[in-house]
Amino acid sequence: MRSLTRLLLALSLGPLTLSATALHAASKELKVVSVTPAGDNIEAGGTQIVVSFDQKVISVGAAPSAVPVTIKPNLPCQWRWLNGTQLACNLAAKDAFKPASAYTITIHAGFKGQNGAIIARTLTQKFSTVRVRAELGDHFGRWLSPTRPSYRVSFNYPVTATQVAKYIAFQT
Repeated sequence: MRSLTRLLLALSLGPLTLSATALHAASKELKVVSVTPAGDNIEAGGTQIVVSFDQKVISVGAAPSAVPVTIKPNLPCQWRWLNGTQLACNLAAKDAFKPASAYTITIHAGFKGQNGAIIARTLTQKFSTVRVRAELGDHFGRWLSPTRPSYRVSFNYPVTATQVAKYIAFQT
């Protein structure tokens, strides 16, 4: 008899428990877990930014509608959901991250999760790409004359002679 009473009690409280759980989940704030890339000295040439959330935002396979994320300087993102919790900005190779650039990603308040939870506060994250570095060889390349050495300088990214002339000077 006791088992029957417990079973009936469990069955009658079951929907109440589920409703309370659903209500708690719906009131939970949607949070950004991470934004990648992040930090300084990110390699230029990257073609993806990923925003990860702490809970499902959309059903898998659904196309992103209006995305409340801005990136400065503006990048021509092709937004795609990688799964229910990760939203990716995909870039064409020609639009990849530029060297020596700072990017600011803003996820605006109001972004809504699948269960109705919303991001309460706007979140901003920054990253910057590696700056162009000049590396002077260990020795002179050759002498152009008895008083004019030729230096060999290499760079970590492609540069033009005009860019080099603008930023590099020798002091005597």
